[in-house]
Amino acid sequence: MKKMTKSWILALPVSMLLACVPAQQAIPSYDTLPAFPAEASQVSGNTSSAQKWQDWVVDEQLKALVQEAFDKNLEIKYLDQAIRMSDAEILARKGEYLPFVSLVAASDGARVGSYTRWGAVEHQLEILPGEENPEFLRNHQVGALASWEVDVWQKLRNEKRAAVQEWLATQEAKHMAQSAMLAEVTHLYYEICALDLQQQTMQATIAIQTDAMEIVKLLKANGREDQLAVLRYAAEVQKNKSILFHLNQQMAQALNMLSVILAQPSGQLQITSSGMVSLSVPSVAAGLSSDLLGARPDIRKAERELQAARLDVKAARAAFYPQVSLRAGAGLEAFKTAYLQLSPEAMAYNLADDLIGPLVNRRGLKAHMRKANARQIQAALEYQQTILKGYGEVVTLLTKQDNMAQAMARQGEQVALLEEGVGVSKQLFQSARADYVEVLMTQREALEAKMEWIETKKEQWLTWMDLYVALGGGWF
Repeated sequence: MKKMTKSWILALPVSMLLACVPAQQAIPSYDTLPAFPAEASQVSGNTSSAQKWQDWVVDEQLKALVQEAFDKNLEIKYLDQAIRMSDAEILARKGEYLPFVSLVAASDGARVGSYTRWGAVEHQLEILPGEENPEFLRNHQVGALASWEVDVWQKLRNEKRAAVQEWLATQEAKHMAQSAMLAEVTHLYYEICALDLQQQTMQATIAIQTDAMEIVKLLKANGREDQLAVLRYAAEVQKNKSILFHLNQQMAQALNMLSVILAQPSGQLQITSSGMVSLSVPSVAAGLSSDLLGARPDIRKAERELQAARLDVKAARAAFYPQVSLRAGAGLEAFKTAYLQLSPEAMAYNLADDLIGPLVNRRGLKAHMRKANARQIQAALEYQQTILKGYGEVVTLLTKQDNMAQAMARQGEQVALLEEGVGVSKQLFQSARADYVEVLMTQREALEAKMEWIETKKEQWLTWMDLYVALGGGWF
């Protein structure tokens, strides 16, 4: 009966503490990854998002620039240090649930009153022959102390597991930065290629219009044309030369921005646009699986953060439970250093265990619990939002890929027809069967169609690379 009474005495406060633990809030449910519409992914090809970026990038010039960005970019190096910090956090969390052992070498002294408990003990102390009971009693200690919080409720281990998930989220943050950098380098590269092609097209058009202007001048000298034709051709040439200067400025700006990403001084990049036209744009294979969304770094990062938030809630709940600690110490202790050599008289050791639980003024723990609950709900909502965003990006890019291919085919036909029209209008003009306005308008339309074709070609390449990033980027 006596043993049962003691058990009830210990169990009663523990039961009271457990009964007062706040309940965990329910997190919002989220659906599984949505399936891609069949019509959006029915395009030819045999590529896969599981490929590494080196296999996906078909332009060797672009491949070299991306690799250089990964090797030299300062933002990537910054994120590497963030990963190291997360490594250290994991080690720190792991060390908290392991025993702590400390070496102790201490010395102190005191004089206590004769009519106190310790004073009475002093006067009854047996001193070695020839020694007197000192008025100022010293105490010397040499030994080791150990303490260990028994992680009964998995609080410390859950904190460590949460740190691991945060470390994994940091890894995914680096992959996100790499994906963003791949997209940024790709956009700048094809922007530079498109500007280079537009410069070449503009220069060729200026040369054609200059020749046409000379022909108009000769016809004017022979009385077949007037000064208005010469002036309109001269104005058209000057307008196109002005546009050429704007293209040069845009080219310089794009090259400087790419140089910053590559962490190198401006003016050293030399990029040719031959690959943009000579290489054919690949296409994603038909029948995409929605599981590919799980490879996106932003979705994987959001998932890791959700798992870390769940573990933080468990750790916050465990803070309400009683804490079990073990303490032990062993060594030598004496009031005079010479006595430390005596054994076993100078030997001292202790062993203790504690059962401590919060009972009064638990507002701080409750606030921490509410904060962890709110963070978990926030992480779940963010995870769901990231999935929906990724799904929308992929479907949009799949549709854009097909539309850009169709647009390229039509614009290619338009350019071919207008270029043929330029030659025909020139012949008709020389034979006096067409006026200069028709020739000028045909040349202008051919120029505009060629410039639009270059823009569409650029968009087609960018859609291909953006789709790779949207499908995960192949970092895993």
